[in-house]
Amino acid sequence: MLRPVADEIVVAADARTEADDLGAYAAAADRVIRYEYRGGARDAAWLHRQCSGDWILWIAGDEVPSRTLIEELPTLISSREVAHYWLPTGWLFPDVSHFLIEEPWWPDFHNRLVRNDGTLRFPGLQHSGARPVHPARYLEAPIYHLDLVITTQAQRIAKARRYEASRPGLTCEDGRPLNETYYVPEWHARSVPAAVSPPDRRAIAEVLNASPPALHARRSNVSGSADRVSRRIVTRAEIERWWAPRPLGPDAYRATITPLNPVVRALAGRPRTVFVRVSNEGPEHWPWGGDQPPLIRMGYRLLGTGRASLGEGPRSPLPADLAPGASAIVPVSVTVPADLAPGDYRLEVDLVHENVRWFGRSCSLRLHVAAGDEAAEAKPLAVADDPR
Repeated sequence: MLRPVADEIVVAADARTEADDLGAYAAAADRVIRYEYRGGARDAAWLHRQCSGDWILWIAGDEVPSRTLIEELPTLISSREVAHYWLPTGWLFPDVSHFLIEEPWWPDFHNRLVRNDGTLRFPGLQHSGARPVHPARYLEAPIYHLDLVITTQAQRIAKARRYEASRPGLTCEDGRPLNETYYVPEWHARSVPAAVSPPDRRAIAEVLNASPPALHARRSNVSGSADRVSRRIVTRAEIERWWAPRPLGPDAYRATITPLNPVVRALAGRPRTVFVRVSNEGPEHWPWGGDQPPLIRMGYRLLGTGRASLGEGPRSPLPADLAPGASAIVPVSVTVPADLAPGDYRLEVDLVHENVRWFGRSCSLRLHVAAGDEAAEAKPLAVADDPR
């Protein structure tokens, strides 16, 4: 369905998937990646990094895009004014011709169509997608979710319990248990479901009723598409290198920090920006900003005579992701206390993994705090009169 509008289709397949199914995927996709499946949201950041297009549409194996969404995709991604699109999910129930039209099943918006750029980040938590980036728009053309009509009630109850154990205590806006409500609508739905449009009913039927002869016809081309299926199985360790809440090993804290100017002049009570060169010499990617785990930022300590500590300053985020082996210039915001006496001090600038540790790779700068009369003595450069 998506081939007419997609420049690239990437399928991530559970490493336990049988060869025939891998062949069917290869006939539809440009690349089939085999990986150690675990479930949850730990795979999202890794999978998005496998895509090369300017935009990425995330769709699960038990979902069907609406005809309207497919028709609108070329126009949507041509916009230069939007960073993300939020798509509603139509939860099919009690059959494939109807979908639930009440909360929390509708409108159930998810951040699914996103620009593939440096702003793309994932919290890595269950039931979460890409972090929202604005400007964004909310669409009406849905993606249909098949889970409630292709599994039994017993299977759905078991899934809700697994999800609850993985991330307990999640609730809907009205306080109902989130997982149970979503997956067991027999117990919670009150409104009459809405009818799926005829074009979308036909599309859903084509997916659900794909016959073995149709699959065999695709498999006849498997020999020509075998190179689309990865022979190697991507390990959990490789995947979880991109999982935001991952723990970091001791090698992650290898770094070199070099000041661009070892002497900084300042006035008491005024903020200063100090620039340092930071080199990531470990195996981990460090994220930009201050809100994406692992929380790696720049910090500093102000030292007086005899290296007496005068306190720590505020943190400064990295301006962009810093990959292993890469270096970047990082601005560090320095707050000079208003009551600091004129004289020379030391700034020890270092990286901080918040709530874990300092890196212990600090560089030292001399901070000269000028007296008021010293600053007043500075004279502006004389400029000759304009000869015209």
